[in-house]
Amino acid sequence: MIIYDPKIAILLIAFNRSNIKQVFDRIKEVKPRRLYIAVDGSTNDTQCKICKETTSIVSHIDWECQVFKLYQGKNQGYDKHCFHSISWFFEQEPEGIILEDDCVPSLSFFGFCTTLLKKFRNDERIGHISGSNYQFGKNRGDGTYYYSNLTHVSGWAGWRRVWQEHCLNEIFNQLNYLSNLPSHAPFQYRWNRLFNIANHSNAVCMSKLKN
Repeated sequence: MIIYDPKIAILLIAFNRSNIKQVFDRIKEVKPRRLYIAVDGSTNDTQCKICKETTSIVSHIDWECQVFKLYQGKNQGYDKHCFHSISWFFEQEPEGIILEDDCVPSLSFFGFCTTLLKKFRNDERIGHISGSNYQFGKNRGDGTYYYSNLTHVSGWAGWRRVWQEHCLNEIFNQLNYLSNLPSHAPFQYRWNRLFNIANHSNAVCMSKLKN
């Protein structure tokens, strides 16, 4: 049985979603010793109310836990808030688990992350541990997890050594990143197209600086 190690810190990224209590209650079950909470600012009165409810969850921490808070005074927007929150987290922690306020993980997720964070800590081939599985019930081999060139961020874990290689649009656009991936042309075409759409819509693109 894989068991969560409470010494591994958790970052909870919050926006204005009302179901954050479900996520917090799941975190409360595993009782991390260090919990980071990053809350984006509001854009209207309704969001302001939800933001206040979000920041109040700290008062429900009834176990031995160091709490670190990053509360934005102004609304940063989803992408920038995520990027800056994760950067802040990894400035303090060499590795950890990242959750958003609309992602309710299973308890086994925390043990899964613990096991693989330790196993691949110094393996530079591995840059990300995802709690998502998009194989839709198909078993490919006899393994309990699989490797992918894609990163799924609906509940994940990672290391500072990898995150510090990430960049925003300005640098990414200067790189010929996708052409260096060991993949086929349709894959590269699809993702180049999606990155271009994101850039032209003023979204923020985050990617590793090197493979």
